[in-house]
Amino acid sequence: MPLIQLFASNFDAGTTASAIGSQTCTEVMVQAHSSNTVLLLLGNASNQVIELSAGNALVMPVSNVNQVYAKTSSGSARVNWFAHTMELR
Repeated sequence: MPLIQLFASNFDAGTTASAIGSQTCTEVMVQAHSSNTVLLLLGNASNQVIELSAGNALVMPVSNVNQVYAKTSSGSARVNWFAHTMELR
């Protein structure tokens, strides 16, 4: 039977790209908070090219949440994230 662990948090992104958190995981769902008024830009440490408008979400297979970077082109935006690990026993 698999052991599943769930983790959730949020992060306030600004105009400088930063990792949205740090948590070992199997995949992470990232959502642009519904009250955001600017686009959220997602990617890795080098490039943030995926655009999410308020309320939209994206699921990414990563081994740690710290592999996901976020920024905005102006102002700030709230990032919500939900990650999980699954260990087969």
